[in-house]
Parts: sequence; structure tokens; C-alpha cells
Amino acid sequence: SSLRCRKKPAEQSQPEGFPSELPYMAELTQTSEGQATSAKPGKPVSGRVWKKPAQRSSSKKKGVQPINTWSKKLSERNRLKEIKEREAERKRLIEQERKEMRERAKEKQRRREENERKAEVVQVITNTTKLKRLKKNSLKSIQKR
Repeated sequence: SSLRCRKKPAEQSQPEGFPSELPYMAELTQTSEGQATSAKPGKPVSGRVWKKPAQRSSSKKKGVQPINTWSKKLSERNRLKEIKEREAERKRLIEQERKEMRERAKEKQRRREENERKAEVVQVITNTTKLKRLKKNSLKSIQKR
């Protein structure tokens, strides 16, 4: 079977720094059975040429782990412990500040309500039969204390 590879005509000039072949254009080789196989994987069917083919995790190269001595391990552990303690202290301080702010806001609201009650002009209704003659909207503004 004849295999065709897309190649640009020679008369078209390519800009400088542009690769002559794109990475997805595979080099083809013939097997003993006469079938064409690619040395490199060809252009994916999905058209997503930027994606690399998936690898099983067992076949992936593992990075070389640095050999830590026991003293290095202990010092690292202590360093992380100190960082966690500082973080916990910072969170505790923030929570304490928020709690104090909530308490101040409650106290301020309580004082405001108290001052409003002191400043109110109150008219005492001694004759309760007047209440029966009042309209609904007027009754809503009356408070019993």
C-alpha cells in the first residue's frame, strides 16, 4: 500500500524559526509483514496534538529521592511543628479579636436601645376605652411596658 505524507510545496517559503515538519507528522517504517508502523505516534484522532499519550503509573520514571539523615529528618519535623504552632497562635489571635469585636458591637447596640428608651416621649393612656376606639394602624404603634 502506498502511504502519503502531507508536505508543503518547495515554492512556499516558511518564516524563519518555523520547523520544517510538525511534531505530529510521524516517520513511517515498514514491518516484515509489509504494514506501515510509525516510529513516533502520529497525529491523534481527536486533533489535540498538544496532549501527550497517557502512561501507566507503573511505567513512569520515579524521581530520585534525596537521602535524608535522621538529624535532617528531625530538624525538618521540628521546623514544621514550629510553623504549625505559629499558625495556630495566629488563628487564635484572630478569633479572639473577632470575639472582642462581637462583644463590643453587642454592648453598643444595648446602650443604643437603652438611650432610645430614655429619650422617648411617652404618653400614658389611663382611659382604656380609648383603645377600643383607635384604628388598627394606631394600635400598632402602642407598646405596653
